[in-house]
Amino acid sequence: MHSTAARRKVLAWRRAAHAERPAEVVPELLAEVRSHLTGSDTTALGLWTEWAAVLSAARARLRTVAAEVGSQEEQALRVLLNTPALANALAVVSPVFSRRVRQLGPRRLSHSERLTAYRYAVRAALKTSPLSSLTELAPYRPEDRARVRTSLHPLILHTVLRSAAPRIGIREQLSWRANASWRTGAHGTWLSEPQLHAGNGFGWSNDEIIDVRRRSELAEAVREPGELAPQRLARHLDSGLVGIDDPCPQGELLDWLTAALATSADACARRAGTHLATAGEALARMEKGDAHERTHALAKLNESLRLALRALGTADDWPLTAVTPVYEDRADAVSVPLPGPSHRSALRHYAAAACDALGLSPAYRAMAGEFVSRFGPGGVCPDVFAFCQDLARTGWPYTTEPALPEAPPRPGRSSC
Repeated sequence: MHSTAARRKVLAWRRAAHAERPAEVVPELLAEVRSHLTGSDTTALGLWTEWAAVLSAARARLRTVAAEVGSQEEQALRVLLNTPALANALAVVSPVFSRRVRQLGPRRLSHSERLTAYRYAVRAALKTSPLSSLTELAPYRPEDRARVRTSLHPLILHTVLRSAAPRIGIREQLSWRANASWRTGAHGTWLSEPQLHAGNGFGWSNDEIIDVRRRSELAEAVREPGELAPQRLARHLDSGLVGIDDPCPQGELLDWLTAALATSADACARRAGTHLATAGEALARMEKGDAHERTHALAKLNESLRLALRALGTADDWPLTAVTPVYEDRADAVSVPLPGPSHRSALRHYAAAACDALGLSPAYRAMAGEFVSRFGPGGVCPDVFAFCQDLARTGWPYTTEPALPEAPPRPGRSSC
């Protein structure tokens, strides 16, 4: 080689050949190398330069096509993200991502944003479960039309209910009950808690019996929980000694709480009712609004729920920090008609035939006989667990011989 530059180019060519990495060679360099290889076969060098040029052109076309396809796919993703069904769902599922995508302007989607958009597109197409809040994309036939129902998480509503329950004006409207493990029977009063044990490949369970007959104040509290002082009632409710039943169906609980708190004599309860009313308005806007309106309504909803919980004296923002506050589900707009007289008659006839075909064991007959002797035919047992505990103490059914009823008793809800 007559020049240092040419020698460097030849060395780079050789390194590319050893690495099996085709690289273009200019015609001047190829001619100079061939001039130094007089009498040798240089066909391979010509093939190298020819196919290296072809590969470079193919790579250039690939880069151009990839850029065009990437631009088309990004545009398709933008169109998909702006589809009302997906945009409205993303405003609930991922409000931060939804806001960022709607504020992009002319800027292209980043690599991470494209991946996120792809994941949501796949999830919307394949996994439209109630908690995914992507149910608007579920395929439905025209005759199976349904509406999307936006709801608060049940845990949030029940937390508000339990925080408000002991307050005067609310407690009178609730049905209070003793802890399900509190038992009162013929042999006294006790608390029975199931205990689970496992170890060394074995597992078993038993009931730990705690005698509380000496704690008369607890027994009184369980008998009339609604007559306790608000603070003491709140402590018993938090400890699990007493509980409350839902005052209405789950779908109506937000409206019930708002009305009950608004009419309470407690100033904090009324303030919480005002915040709950604002939350209800925001939830209603989320059902009918677009993605932009739903994002703002979701922020207002979260803030209103936080203020309502704080007005009721909760220590922190739980459960807002533990669960997704809002989820959507499909609610069928067509109600299922009740069975007509002919269907009811057929069901009763089938039930009678099924009951007649049942074979009742001696143990069942003994239990039914003891039940009838205590509560009478068609009677109601207020505590099935306590009834069975008393039977177990008598050695039933092997050491007693209760009188059998004349006719086999029809099985009721509990025995079924």
